[in-house]
Amino acid sequence: MSLTIALQRRANRSRWHSDKRRQYETDQNFDLYVNRPLPRELLHAQSSGETVAAITKLENDSVKADLAGDRSWTEKFLADDWMGCDSNGKWFTKAEVLKMVADIKNNKYNSEKISDLKVRAYGNTAVATFKDTYDALVDGEHRARSILSTDVWVKMGSDWKQVSSQGTTTK
Repeated sequence: MSLTIALQRRANRSRWHSDKRRQYETDQNFDLYVNRPLPRELLHAQSSGETVAAITKLENDSVKADLAGDRSWTEKFLADDWMGCDSNGKWFTKAEVLKMVADIKNNKYNSEKISDLKVRAYGNTAVATFKDTYDALVDGEHRARSILSTDVWVKMGSDWKQVSSQGTTTK
């Protein structure tokens, strides 16, 4: 065997051992940072009075905006990548909702009331659940119903933004 071949094999073995050592160290760091227990405050809902009050106000303000046909609430408080699913199972983006709000001939709330509002806070995230009873024209279709709603809010900078919403018809 030539000296060149022997040196190449030795370099390859050394590289293989070095790669294995690096992989072992990476695995150890992964275990250290990812597999450690989460802080208690991230595991349980916090009753942060300030967060609960802020989200409660935003949810009630959204009803006022719906009744007034005020598109500024939607522009300001829905995240740009917001997705929502209505009680008919149809997905909407923020842009689609803004377009609907602008079309007052086919989209208008006659009445709306929320009840049983509960807000749970998880750090910079909050989940609001409530019953929403309304009479409205939605995409030209009259709807008078009660739905169970879940809204997910995330604090982005100093503002709360709704990132997702889901409505399910009650029976």
